Amino acid sequence: MKYQLQQLDEMIDMSLNHASIMTWGWFNEGPSSDARACPAYKACSDRAHDRDPTRFRTWADNKEMESKCLDHASLISFNSYPAWYYKEEPEEHWIKAAQAVYSSFPGKPFVISETGAGGIFEWSRNTTAAKWTQKYQTDIILKNVDVSLKNQHISGITLWHYFDFKGNDGAQRVGP
Repeated sequence: MKYQLQQLDEMIDMSLNHASIMTWGWFNEGPSSDARACPAYKACSDRAHDRDPTRFRTWADNKEMESKCLDHASLISFNSYPAWYYKEEPEEHWIKAAQAVYSSFPGKPFVISETGAGGIFEWSRNTTAAKWTQKYQTDIILKNVDVSLKNQHISGITLWHYFDFKGNDGAQRVGP
C-alpha cells in the first residue's frame, strides 16, 4: 500500500490543477469483490479526499454489484461489454446496473466507465453484422450510448477504443 499511496500522491501532485480532471481513480478492474481488499480502496479514497475534496473518487469496477468496496467511492463506475463479451443486450444490462446502483447507493452518481466493441477496419464493406465488423461495433456502441442518454440514473459513459481505427502504418515503423 505504501507504493500505491505514493503513486496516488504523485498523480494528484501532477494533475491537481488540470481543469479536465473530474475524478481520481485507482485499481482499474481490481479485486473489489474480495472484502479483504476494501481497506486498500478506503485508504486510496481517504487519501484522495484529504488531498482534494472537490473531485470524485472512484475506480473502474468490472465486478459491478459483486464489489464489496463501493461504499468507498463517491462515484460508482462500471466496466462491462454487453453484446461483445457476453450475449446480454446493452440496454438490458445497463438498466439493471443503473437501478442496482441507485437502489444501493442513492445519491451517488453512476457512470459507464468502459464499454464498447472491437471492429476491424478492413471489414468496413462487410454488410453483415458479424462480430468484428465495423457494423456490429457501431450497432453495439449506439445501443450503449442510447441507453446512457435515456436513463436518468446513468450520469456518463466512456467508450473503449484501442486499435479500432486505421492509422498510418508507415508512421509506426521502427528502425531504419
